[in-house]
Amino acid sequence: MKNLQEKSKKYPFISVVISAFNEEKYLPLCLESLSNQTYPKDRLDVTVVDNNSTDKTFVIARKYGAKVLPEKQQGYVFAFKKGLDTAQGDIIAVTDADCKVPKDWLEKIAITFSNDNVVGLTGLSRLAVKSRTVDSLTKVLYHFFLKGTFYIDRPNMSGSNCAIRKSTYKEMGSVNTNFQMSPDVDLGMRLKKHGKVIYQEDLVVSTSARRFEKRIFQALLEYGKGYVYSAWVRKPPPVKQAVIR
Repeated sequence: MKNLQEKSKKYPFISVVISAFNEEKYLPLCLESLSNQTYPKDRLDVTVVDNNSTDKTFVIARKYGAKVLPEKQQGYVFAFKKGLDTAQGDIIAVTDADCKVPKDWLEKIAITFSNDNVVGLTGLSRLAVKSRTVDSLTKVLYHFFLKGTFYIDRPNMSGSNCAIRKSTYKEMGSVNTNFQMSPDVDLGMRLKKHGKVIYQEDLVVSTSARRFEKRIFQALLEYGKGYVYSAWVRKPPPVKQAVIR
């Protein structure tokens, strides 16, 4: 037993942060996937930042053993900031409440951060849809979009699948709450000044398609504008993140 404990201590401690507002429908699948990680359970913790939910989000989070932190100021950016500011791990991993992560998600993150030059990473998010054609098409398009943004040194950090070195986060300063759209992209732009931020192609999570249901063009326009303003104009986008995550 002692040998196993000593071996476990060699792994960096990882804090997983999930922002949530009325997520009783999706949160169980997300937390279930986190409970099945190959990573040592004594080297990770999970925090759900509850952004004024009125459903069973709090109850579900506690049922799965997650820490629950309230954030009264409404908006994803404020919950995002609360989660990152309070995380205690050497590495902070971030995903969304409607995402399902693979069993080796944290293991892959830890391996990448064994390179001391890496201060941040983001991976791919694929839509959980029944159509294989839509799944494949959106996966390929998003892959090339992310790869392109990193190639031109304007990285699109994705809050549904990313990780940050805690010491670098403390050094660079907190989340800028003026970015009420794409605060994750702004964070990635600031992170790259402190070290290497990478797109890890084999780090893939599954996410719901709810952001694009009935408003696909509007959603794409909002996210596109968020990226352009955050990564290129370097000013807060003139649009707010939808409350739904």
